[in-house]
Amino acid sequence: MRKLSILKYYCCFALFFSAFPTLSAQFDKGQFYGGLRLGANFCQIDGDNASGYNKFGMGVGYLVGQGLGAASGGGWSYLSGAEFSVRGSRRPFDPENPGNGAFHMIMQSIDIPIYIVRYYHKFSFGLGFRTSYLLQANEKEGVILNLDTDLRKVNVLGAAFAEYETGNLGRFFIESQYSINSIRTTGASNSIFYSTGAYHNVIYCGFRFDLGNNKNN
Repeated sequence: MRKLSILKYYCCFALFFSAFPTLSAQFDKGQFYGGLRLGANFCQIDGDNASGYNKFGMGVGYLVGQGLGAASGGGWSYLSGAEFSVRGSRRPFDPENPGNGAFHMIMQSIDIPIYIVRYYHKFSFGLGFRTSYLLQANEKEGVILNLDTDLRKVNVLGAAFAEYETGNLGRFFIESQYSINSIRTTGASNSIFYSTGAYHNVIYCGFRFDLGNNKNN
């Protein structure tokens, strides 16, 4: 059911790419552009014993794109680069249910995103993947043992985002990320995770600053 829901979500997002046929911004084929991206992560891990986007993290990185040519009503390009991301999960202490121990998992990663992007006048929409390489994981409450060995070093997340351009400075963005494979290693036995797996569930929002932009209007 989880995988089916994700598939429906990304199919609906892909259909949205063709929803604005009258706008005309585009990148010509072969044109390069780049930018710095800075944002906040609102996170949880589906498959632990918490719920809600209670963990706050961040992301910062550099993206490079290249135009793939004109399209009806806009233009296509691809984006890639590297970003440093802080994700995780948090369950605060609940005095009404003290048996559920508090935890605060923090995971630092380097992400390599690859997106296909459709540009319109002030809007852009992207769909793709983020390959996340775990650098470090820790638990601030100190109750989860061997967290590093229970986590995969490589996790792949599906990602979809929307952006809105503001002047010549750059674009506001909001991005949804969800793990395709479990963040747990096979046979991990930590009791904080369900036996069926654990998956990053992230809302990422912030600003992409343009650094060199060859867009034609």
